[in-house]
Amino acid sequence: MDKKTIAVVVTYNRKELLFECLTALKQQNVENLSILVVDNASTDNTHEHILNLIDNKKIFYFNTGSNLGGAGGFNFGMRKAVEMGCDYVWVMDDDCIVRQNSLQALLNFASSINDEFGFLSSVVKWKDGSVCKMNVQKTSLSKRVENFEFDQEIKLASFVSLFIKAKTICELGLPIKDFFIWGDDWEYTNRISKKYSSYLVANSVVTHKSNSNVGVDISQDSSSRLDRYFYAYRNERYFYRKSGFKGKLYQFLKVCLHIKRILFSKCKNKKSKLNIMFKGLKAGKKFNPPIEYVYTEQHPLKVLEFSAEPFNYAGQGAFILNMFRNFCQKNIKYTLCTPFETSYQDLIDLAKSRNVEILTFNKEHESKKRKKYVTDCAKHVLKNNNFDVVHVHSGSIFSLLSVAKIAKKAGAKKVIVHSHNTGTKSLKYKLIKFVSDRQICKYADVFLACSDEAAKWKFPKKIIKNKNYTVIKNGINTAAYVFNQKTRDDYRHQFNLGSELTLCHVGRFAEQKNHEFIVKIAKSLKEKNVEFKCILVGDGPLKNHILNCIAAQNLTNNFVFLEKRDDVAKILMAGDIFVFPSIFEGLGIVAIEAQASGLLTLCSSEIPPEAFLTNLAERLNLNSVDEWVEKIVNFKPVLNRQNYANLVAETGYDAKLSATVLEKIYLK
Repeated sequence: MDKKTIAVVVTYNRKELLFECLTALKQQNVENLSILVVDNASTDNTHEHILNLIDNKKIFYFNTGSNLGGAGGFNFGMRKAVEMGCDYVWVMDDDCIVRQNSLQALLNFASSINDEFGFLSSVVKWKDGSVCKMNVQKTSLSKRVENFEFDQEIKLASFVSLFIKAKTICELGLPIKDFFIWGDDWEYTNRISKKYSSYLVANSVVTHKSNSNVGVDISQDSSSRLDRYFYAYRNERYFYRKSGFKGKLYQFLKVCLHIKRILFSKCKNKKSKLNIMFKGLKAGKKFNPPIEYVYTEQHPLKVLEFSAEPFNYAGQGAFILNMFRNFCQKNIKYTLCTPFETSYQDLIDLAKSRNVEILTFNKEHESKKRKKYVTDCAKHVLKNNNFDVVHVHSGSIFSLLSVAKIAKKAGAKKVIVHSHNTGTKSLKYKLIKFVSDRQICKYADVFLACSDEAAKWKFPKKIIKNKNYTVIKNGINTAAYVFNQKTRDDYRHQFNLGSELTLCHVGRFAEQKNHEFIVKIAKSLKEKNVEFKCILVGDGPLKNHILNCIAAQNLTNNFVFLEKRDDVAKILMAGDIFVFPSIFEGLGIVAIEAQASGLLTLCSSEIPPEAFLTNLAERLNLNSVDEWVEKIVNFKPVLNRQNYANLVAETGYDAKLSATVLEKIYLK
């Protein structure tokens, strides 16, 4: 089947020319051609004038609702064309009149070079058959095409009959809509030709029915058109400064020439023209508009989720699993990566079911070479793959900075750094933070955090002061935590809990989680003859040390140890009180899970305020074991535990909401 082409025509208050343009397009000797009209909110009854043409079902009409300018119109139309599912996009203004074989000549040329091109451009004639001076292609920033009798490689072209592959648009983005008018075509074709060879096709000829056959010249233009020159000089300033030293030099000489023309010609309004020129040039100095992209199932956004922690049941692994369960955009393709182990079976199974690749290097997380493993892994993966978005998850400033730097240098369009933790203010932390604060903004485009505290610990002061970060709530699958009495009974029987008061804790056996404090609580409870059991879920480097501490206090029979569980929600239902004495936390997602399960949740004063979502969560002092013990001894069963999952969901800590916010950030 022939490849599909969609012609995008941008119009504004020129209904007669548009009608002629569309009539000529309908006469193309190509079968698989559709036409998309982008109306920049014309006020001359354009839509009514072309209704008979639209009726053939191959011409589609869209009104933008406001005048987006030529740049905005092409941005809008090309996005729509790609989303409608085409192989090629053929763009033009409404005063471009094509010949019967204009498109066929472009298709023939594309076929002759096996579709290996960035863009193709037609020869543009004026109404009298001469070359249209406004649309002469360039072979470099300064050199114009002189001979139009043969095919040749070019660097710059106008939007009057420009032919582009849909996949090129997906890869390199859309025209910059903020240009409004003028210069958007130069910038766009230069962006493409930097990466792919692009050509003038001599056999494809169109006519540009502009009012006169003159180039853009502020010194000679009428006073009614002067305002648009602001955009010309602003956009050119942006374009040429992005082109390096040669571009800046060329523009300087060009501006000098324009000033000379104004001063030494017989033109009117010399002062106004100079003011507009300098106003535009000044605005262009800081003009830095974003490039937008369009993604489809055929050409998806490629996102790398890079975690500087293992993919296990702990915080980051749980967060990523919860997000993946609720991601719904079909135009995003994900890859997961960690330098360390992947032992989270739920995440592995979900990834397989959704054709998501997990890159695991199985390095030892507790090794002294951990930082080296992170950077080596990032370099390897980013060197051998082409990702649009790299989302770096970590509680380490070093990992956020180093992976962001590698990702940006590898060509990622968007680099996201996501702080998942706070920390302790050691000398090492202060030195790394000092370096990071001065570098990370060069490489990171988006700053995310699980809480305000996590943001303050990892990001520069200017990011915090200007609130240039977003808190992504560590949403959970609240439905899984709805309390169920039968589940509670089954699990209590499984763990031989009987009628004992049951404490729960979920977390890695690491210094941060402060298991020694839990042992102190247990010792005090035993001294008070309280009948209790404590379930500890987790694994980690300090596990044997904690086991020895428990044995030394003759508390072994009071503890239940569970490793690498994927049924944490059910385990929590078996408990009565959740103890969370962490020395520091970015948020403490398990505290949120505990509240959703209806557990009294006793937290250290170091837990960020965002984790205190219900009346079940209480903040206690780590300097007083007695305070914790008193709360536990005076515990009264929580009523209506099944209601708390909904209360947590209502605070916004639901995975569906968090996943939606995150996917919008990826696609923005």
